[in-house]
Amino acid sequence: MAAGKPWSIGVAAYSGEPSGVLVDNAAGFVEELAGLAPAGSRIVLGGYWGLMRVVADEAAARGFLVIYILPSSPPARPPRGSRHVVIETPLDPVARSVVLVRSSDAVVVLGGMIGSMMEALMAYDYSRPVVVVESGMDTDKLLRLGEYLDSRRKTRVVWARDGREAARLVAGILGDGME
Repeated sequence: MAAGKPWSIGVAAYSGEPSGVLVDNAAGFVEELAGLAPAGSRIVLGGYWGLMRVVADEAAARGFLVIYILPSSPPARPPRGSRHVVIETPLDPVARSVVLVRSSDAVVVLGGMIGSMMEALMAYDYSRPVVVVESGMDTDKLLRLGEYLDSRRKTRVVWARDGREAARLVAGILGDGME
């Protein structure tokens, strides 16, 4: 991991059973990010199921602190331990997403459906940089909205072909302090 102020990277990811492509993108994202992020950097997730579980396990194994912002009735409980911080909330999944996004310096969308799309839109509204991985899932529809999601041009939405490219893009954004 690189030197500098630690980053908090929010990850929006599919809550269902992930395909092999999604798993490969998630693993590649975390592996690449581990070599680029400052020591002490954190991965912020909305739970420990589906693709989020893959991200969590890969991140903890590579030395990231993994923070879970759980909705009121999570379908699975994350592990506890020195690499895992579990924050249980009374919030529904949408309200939980606000906490996830506001707790992040940037949001990476690894693929998903409406929940991941909402997190991308929230990140934009809160002026958090957004990196979206082309995944073959519904989140690819965000591409149609363009680099700026509305005329306010609050932050750029950038696209990555895979998880490794997403890690390099977010490192460039946060490492240089650019949007």
